[in-house]
Amino acid sequence: LLLRRRSNEEIAHELCLTQQTVKNYASRVFHKVGVSGRKELFRMLRPCG
Repeated sequence: LLLRRRSNEEIAHELCLTQQTVKNYASRVFHKVGVSGRKELFRMLRPCG
């Protein structure tokens, strides 16, 4: 859902979680892939060319 550019609020609603839980999970993902946030994640995953 992060990669579909959904907001924390949208993800929380869809998965029946709190927004804080979604924020925590997203932060863990960012840390594991070595980025600081969504924008950097999208830039990293965008094909070069």
